[in-house]
Amino acid sequence: MNVKVFTFLSLLMLVGLDSMASQVTFNTPTLDRWMYPFNGTPGSRSSGLTFGAQGNPGFDERDAQFIVGYDTSTQISANQGAANYQINSATLTLQHNGSDFIYDPTYDSYTTYLDSGATGYQADADAGRPMELFGLGYRNGESASTFTETSAFSPPGAPASSVRNAYALGYNGGSAVDVSNNLDYAHDGASGFDPILFGLGQAIGLSAGDTISAGQDIQFSLNLSSPEVLAYLQESLNRGILNLAATSLHSASQGGPSVYPSFDTKENIVGQAGILGLDVTIIPEPSMFFLWGMGGFLLLRLWKSQKHVK
Repeated sequence: MNVKVFTFLSLLMLVGLDSMASQVTFNTPTLDRWMYPFNGTPGSRSSGLTFGAQGNPGFDERDAQFIVGYDTSTQISANQGAANYQINSATLTLQHNGSDFIYDPTYDSYTTYLDSGATGYQADADAGRPMELFGLGYRNGESASTFTETSAFSPPGAPASSVRNAYALGYNGGSAVDVSNNLDYAHDGASGFDPILFGLGQAIGLSAGDTISAGQDIQFSLNLSSPEVLAYLQESLNRGILNLAATSLHSASQGGPSVYPSFDTKENIVGQAGILGLDVTIIPEPSMFFLWGMGGFLLLRLWKSQKHVK
């Protein structure tokens, strides 16, 4: 076969490899869980609350976290190689079902949460506190494939701080870290850091400073411009399990007003559980047919060259 003709056919074969494009919606999570040390009914509550416990020794600063997870393999093929998932867009939409609170669509640095006399303190320039989205990390032998919505919060007898089996995962200096205590009050702010977020909650149809009421949709557009976040999502799709953690640092007090986010779970029969939207293109590896064909062609060329030598 003429080399130019074969090259042209090879290119056609490469172009012909099916790049699998998917615009998919997961209307219900596989698991959702209020990750809170005093949640006596994990996996069966109708709401997942998020609030902080800043300045309370023994508690994570991001005290109440809300986990949502999806079996993505039902609509997007798993095990295609993490780098082969081209993620064009990714959104998570949660619905608030609690009391009113002030909408803040912008990120607040950890320094704005410190005590006013602490080193590095800066006043918050706007009203309210944001809703933040992270990945999900694991410890104590748990993993994405073993952790369920009814798994234990932490090992028996463990304290409440920095021990949860599944935690909000962000990035600091390129490393994956537990962001549950990124304010770090214990060191007067000296060890605090601003983590790389997966997304900031945006209230559809509202402006900064407006009131968020029950029934309001909160959308997180995932931060695909971050190499770390993108890699986390690609690895999750390759595994077939995508788990995320919504958090906030809204104030809460025993018996006080519930002025913090509260999201519908799949157990809430009148609400809307978390909706995951993905636009993904899978770029497949060259097919075995093509590789065999190329190998055969090279052997043929080698045989012909040896024949001419004789």
